[in-house]
Amino acid sequence: MKKHEGLEFICSPKLEKIKNVRHFFSTKIDEGNKDFSLNAFNIYEKEKININYKRIFKAANMNFKYVYLKQVHGSNFYVVDEKNYEYVVGKEGDGLITSLKNVAVGVLTADCVPVLVCDYINNTIAAIHAGWRGTDKEITYKVIDYMIKKMGCSKDSMIVAIGPSIGPCCFEVGFDVAIKFKYNYKDNEKYYVDLWNENIKQILACGIDKTQIDLLSLCTACNRDMFYSYRKENGTRGRLGAFIQLI
Repeated sequence: MKKHEGLEFICSPKLEKIKNVRHFFSTKIDEGNKDFSLNAFNIYEKEKININYKRIFKAANMNFKYVYLKQVHGSNFYVVDEKNYEYVVGKEGDGLITSLKNVAVGVLTADCVPVLVCDYINNTIAAIHAGWRGTDKEITYKVIDYMIKKMGCSKDSMIVAIGPSIGPCCFEVGFDVAIKFKYNYKDNEKYYVDLWNENIKQILACGIDKTQIDLLSLCTACNRDMFYSYRKENGTRGRLGAFIQLI
């Protein structure tokens, strides 16, 4: 956990070791600004995002220039370059890849799985939004596979961090959803899915070694004092940010 002027955020230990990369997974904790509603973290309210995120970008020592999408729980993604980064903002999709320096790419979540990727040799990064629908459509596999096959990235120099999201302990689903996944289980006549391991499965399928994966194992539903949970907070408008930037 990192703390700056009362604002708390989380970093991946593995990503932190990479000198030319900055990143963060935000929380709802802001002791230095108790009067301001952090429920304003909403992808459709850019002005409010700016108010909040300007502080956390500064805390994470990142340049305040970023790209995000209108997330639609699919498998579409964009490659962000110097010509299109302004155009891409707000487009429908669930993944962003870039080799640009000083431009962050990120996703907003409130139970869905945020995945941050970095190839530290070929200087390419990605941010992925993987809810159960996106996970079923293999969004994580598709983004990383594209980085390797189309952008010259190497599986041997990639670090992948899986941030705070609903854990297998709390992700109860119907049987129709459970049967879509390998990592499901039944407990007291209820069905659960492990989205963390489902996404790890996709990362491993790209040839990345398990030692290069950083699973933070933080369940948003179990830790509502720290994170927003769409399920546990009855459709909260609050969102957690997961952003990564090359410097």
